[in-house]
Amino acid sequence: MLRSSLAVPAALAALLALFPAASFAGPFRFTTIDIGQGDGAVVVAPSGCAALLDGGPTGAGAKIKSYLRSIGVTQVDFAILSHFHADHLGGLDEVEQGADGIPIGTVYDRGGSYSSTAYSQYASQFAGRRQTAALGQVIDLCGEVQLRVVAVNANGLSTTDENARSLVVKISWGELDALVGGDLTGDTGKDVESLIEDSVGLVELYKVHHHGSRYSSNAGFVNAILPRVSFVSVGWDNPYGHPTAEAMARIAGTGSAIWQTEDPGTQQELGDIELTSDDGLTFTVSQGGSWASYSSHPPADSEPPGAPSDLGATAVSTGEIDLGWTASADNVGVTGYRVYRSTDGGNFSLVGTSSTTGLADVGLSASTTYWYFVTAVDAAGNESAASDIASATTFASPGQIILNEVLANEPGSSTAGELVEAVNVGGSPVNISGWTIRVSGVTRHTFASGTTLGPRQAIAVFGSASGIPPGTPGAIGSSTGSLALVNSGATVSVRNPAGTTISSVTYGTSLTSRDGVSMNRNPDASPSGSWVLHDTISALPSSPATDVNGGAF
Repeated sequence: MLRSSLAVPAALAALLALFPAASFAGPFRFTTIDIGQGDGAVVVAPSGCAALLDGGPTGAGAKIKSYLRSIGVTQVDFAILSHFHADHLGGLDEVEQGADGIPIGTVYDRGGSYSSTAYSQYASQFAGRRQTAALGQVIDLCGEVQLRVVAVNANGLSTTDENARSLVVKISWGELDALVGGDLTGDTGKDVESLIEDSVGLVELYKVHHHGSRYSSNAGFVNAILPRVSFVSVGWDNPYGHPTAEAMARIAGTGSAIWQTEDPGTQQELGDIELTSDDGLTFTVSQGGSWASYSSHPPADSEPPGAPSDLGATAVSTGEIDLGWTASADNVGVTGYRVYRSTDGGNFSLVGTSSTTGLADVGLSASTTYWYFVTAVDAAGNESAASDIASATTFASPGQIILNEVLANEPGSSTAGELVEAVNVGGSPVNISGWTIRVSGVTRHTFASGTTLGPRQAIAVFGSASGIPPGTPGAIGSSTGSLALVNSGATVSVRNPAGTTISSVTYGTSLTSRDGVSMNRNPDASPSGSWVLHDTISALPSSPATDVNGGAF
């Protein structure tokens, strides 16, 4: 009786009873039978259940039966017919015929009909046992091997091309997968291969579409499935040029080993190609006296790594925080880490990756707190849960004193209204006690002990306290009672107690052309800003100890 759960007609059950099942405890087996120009393959589960995939051309039935009996198979659970061309179906009915016939249970095909003698003989032989395969359907072979339909009738692509309508199955046992698809097409206008490449995934065995035609096995498809081995069923005397150099180059380019039943180049029949596996992880391919061993693709990994731990964050400068953590573990192996950062402790975004257990996060803002967590990623792209959260605050930027505004052409006639403005554009306070303002090399002001400029703070030194406009913040009179900023031009500098010039400006008459209008950096408070007349960048003629518009820095 059949060892699948499929129901069969009573007449067929009686026929099957004439052929008792063999006692089997063998390997998984996939064999491409050498039947010349055509396709015929056998899948055998370890318990001995068997399925046929196509039946070769008319006359191939005898060779298929001979092979089946040689491995102890006396009944076939089901057959899958890829499409209705004679070189794939011609010998299928012959398998059941004659005194040595081997009964077949259900036959799955694409449905519908076809106009040919070979099709008529097939349809007559299997009347009542044909089933139309459906996309996504899983056909089970004795609970051990699964055959999933990944293409049938071109998966909705509008075409009348019989090859494009091929029924394609992915066969799976353990970690071993094979793809069998008749004469499926991959060329422009009827490219079904590209429609299925994502759903197929990696396979160990690719039974090469259309005997190695140039119109199949397109580059994108074979690089998506990356077969370990590829079997080509071909006749040495075929008139089509199969297998073509183009298709073979595309397949070989994936690193796949290529085996073929016959060789047109040497006009040799090389024989059946047989794949066997005892564990689903490794397999052997043999043909005649030749054989080779292969390993399956690594199993699909859906298990994420463990979360990294002990995350630490340390500020090392105004713009850098260094991170370190304890490595996480994974069933296959961690390939890297992803670092996420937040500036408010709640909205994290990816800011970097690392292949080690540390990262230097650079380009940060001074005096700013940042929060972090880290995840681990494995080779399959699985991402772990988040580590613990760590935070650090960057250092304040060092103080930087610059001259930012000079008023040499005082308003009116009193030189008491002349001014020099200094601004701390850094991120930390600067003690300017004992610093001096010099005009053309002569000290005109010395800052008093205890004078400190905080970040973004300004101080304006006027020629005399009497020249300070009422309400002006951060303004003082010159310690010498005069700045002596002549209109014809001079060099103004600010120096520290060691005599080092911290900032300076040399001006000419173009910046002293209007009474009461100062010269100011543009952009305002920029260490590299150029000097311009104040009223060209603001509505104000000057802005002592404030920004160019009169507000706080």
